[in-house]
Amino acid sequence: MALIDFEKGSDDFRTGAWQGYEGVNIDAIIDLGEDQSIHSLTAGFLQDERSWIFFPVEVSFFLSDDGKIFHNVGT
Repeated sequence: MALIDFEKGSDDFRTGAWQGYEGVNIDAIIDLGEDQSIHSLTAGFLQDERSWIFFPVEVSFFLSDDGKIFHNVGT
């Protein structure tokens, strides 16, 4: 299952299109392969309280020119 497949998951978590994590922080590094202008960053999440699936408490986006030093560009 890909973290980035350009397919939006449905409202049903049972389809297998979503990844779920509990009690851990996730660091996802997306390497664009070369310097590119970034105009916006987005992330999609599913909440289904009846199934105990909740939005993350916080999401932060970081950018890096060298893959070593990252700068927070929004939380």
